[in-house]
Amino acid sequence: MKHIFVYLIVAVLIFSYINFFVSPKENAENGFLPAQMTLAAIAPTAETRDVVPAAAVKTGVIFRTLDSLDAVYCKNALAEELGSAYDLRVTEAVNKAETQKEIFDKMVEKEYKLIFVELFEDSQTDYFIDTALANGITLVFMGDAPEAEQMEKMENLYYIGFDSKSTAVTLGETVTRWWMSDRESLDFDEDDVMEYSVLSREGFQESGRQDELETYLNSIGLEHDMVLDFLTDDVTADVEEGIDQMIIDDSELFVCVESSNAKKLVNYLNDPTEFNSWPDLQIAVMSVDEDARKLVDEGYVSIAVGYDGAQLGQKAGQLARMVMEGQTPDAESMGLSVKDARYFYVAPTVLRATHLTAKAAELD
Repeated sequence: MKHIFVYLIVAVLIFSYINFFVSPKENAENGFLPAQMTLAAIAPTAETRDVVPAAAVKTGVIFRTLDSLDAVYCKNALAEELGSAYDLRVTEAVNKAETQKEIFDKMVEKEYKLIFVELFEDSQTDYFIDTALANGITLVFMGDAPEAEQMEKMENLYYIGFDSKSTAVTLGETVTRWWMSDRESLDFDEDDVMEYSVLSREGFQESGRQDELETYLNSIGLEHDMVLDFLTDDVTADVEEGIDQMIIDDSELFVCVESSNAKKLVNYLNDPTEFNSWPDLQIAVMSVDEDARKLVDEGYVSIAVGYDGAQLGQKAGQLARMVMEGQTPDAESMGLSVKDARYFYVAPTVLRATHLTAKAAELD
């Protein structure tokens, strides 16, 4: 009986020895990859990443969602700025506040020292702050800005983000430079009035951006007229009908808040069954995402103004590094506008088509 057990053991050893030298392809065909199965059992599942130094700062990022290129650009720039000195884990809450809280709790449990949270529901803000304070965690908020009294609850607490209304002011500044340097390409009817219309999901007036833009234009004396504020958020909205009305009403500047509407506008104007030639109009986009950049590069969009996710990620990483290294971030060191030494704001990016760049340079 003992001999049987010995033979069985020898057989197993021989089989393992032979299998070791079998090519991965042959193993895969047989459905048996012991090395891969072993690695899968001990490797992290959703958090696999490059090896980092043992002393690296355990760092977590909880985005609201990563379903946009802008968010991905932000993530990549943040990781690059932090570098190998930070053991970075990036996750998303898939637009669920409770999921974001659960991820945060797991990071606290694993003793993360630095956590970025993209806020999108105020009910969780105090919880994040109180928990970070109790566990000695440096906390950096992105997304929605917390209230001042919330930010005063702990020392190592910062916010970095965008002012959603300042894009309208930047648009006004850019249009003014355009008007001054190359008016004939914008004032088609030569009446010294800039007639503009807007395509947006939420409504230009409703969002407060119209007031921001027109307050600026009034301050520098550029006469203007809002022709049409067309909403595209309704699934039944006929965007082409809105564009037709804008053209009929002699709009000279078409402002598209979202690049998706700019694409629809360009495709419609390029349809030979609708237009024999490009109407007298110019297009501006209040976004600098990939689609907006492409439309500017192709010359369809004259200017694009908006926030750059990559720039936000880079500046967020810079802010965190300074704080973790014992430095004091300020407006000069960060190259950003700062409020109360806690709120850091990234300025909008401006893109101008080639035919405008040379003209604008004359004013520099």
